Amino acid sequence: MLPSLIAALLLPVAANAAGKLTIDEVASRYGLSTNFNFSQPSGQLDSGGAQKYLVKNWNLNGDHIDFGLNDISFVNDPAGDKGDAVLKINYPKGSYSGQTGGTQFYAQPLNATSSTPHLAGNATSDGQFERMLLAYDIYFDEGFQWNLGGKLPGLRGGSDVFSCSGGHQTDGTKCFSTRLMWRSSGNGEVYAYIPTTKNFCQQNSYVICNSDFGTSIERGAFGFQSGKWQTIWLYVALNTPGIDNGELAIWYNGVNAFQLNELNFRSSASIESIGGLYFSTFFGGYDSSWASPSSQNTYYRNVQLIGGLGAANGTGKPSAARAAVASPTLAAVCGATLVSVLALVSHFI
Repeated sequence: MLPSLIAALLLPVAANAAGKLTIDEVASRYGLSTNFNFSQPSGQLDSGGAQKYLVKNWNLNGDHIDFGLNDISFVNDPAGDKGDAVLKINYPKGSYSGQTGGTQFYAQPLNATSSTPHLAGNATSDGQFERMLLAYDIYFDEGFQWNLGGKLPGLRGGSDVFSCSGGHQTDGTKCFSTRLMWRSSGNGEVYAYIPTTKNFCQQNSYVICNSDFGTSIERGAFGFQSGKWQTIWLYVALNTPGIDNGELAIWYNGVNAFQLNELNFRSSASIESIGGLYFSTFFGGYDSSWASPSSQNTYYRNVQLIGGLGAANGTGKPSAARAAVASPTLAAVCGATLVSVLALVSHFI
């Protein structure tokens, strides 16, 4: 792991020295071939109009917005730039997780075909998009009050579109998620639901594991600012099942903030691809200490996905076995029905 960590630390320096890269240069570096640009309306739309626009134009899973129907709209650019309306997300005063503010939906506009070019060198491919770059510009209100933190859009994959959030851990067979998160003072990180082991959590200084919720990766490697547009590129390449060679990188305003290449996103080939945009944003956190101190907003423009064939092709290490799950007790069996009922509610954390 040491060579990987050294590389992760040196990459930002090299990127700064060489200057900013364009998104086309980054896409070429990672062997990405197919893109989708999420459109923006030419004029402003209230919450009802925004809902219809997103369902019609953004390829939402199930044509469905999970929550926040009244907290989304399209408005004029907050920085005064001319052009299309931008997506505005509101966080009401006192809101935190639990569908009390922000919004969440899953957009899946990209599908590989037999004619999709394979640009990732010697990477093995299952014919699906196993590597993907998410790009967007984000603007926080001037003087945005960060409090303890909140979630921001990222990527997810797997057949289970409800778990891998809200404390629903993953064993790597049904789903994974990699959202971004802001913390106190605007510190940024990747907030992931991925398979973890005791050694992974204890031996890597760039991760903070939480047995109840997600894993914090590279907290503070970059920072968000209020009152200005900033650009985020999030890159994920799925590991080869059984090998910890998955890749994760963040580019902030065209400069590499970090890159890791020995991660485990899946333990089984049943997770065939990265599904798409996990637009999940809210304050929190699971209790009122995370709540938004006032009614405030984030704004989004130039949202884009670029997919590519081929799993990560680094050497990596064999994936460590997760701790065995104990046989269910009588109490656990009796409580299973209640857990199932609560699952759809708690996944919004």
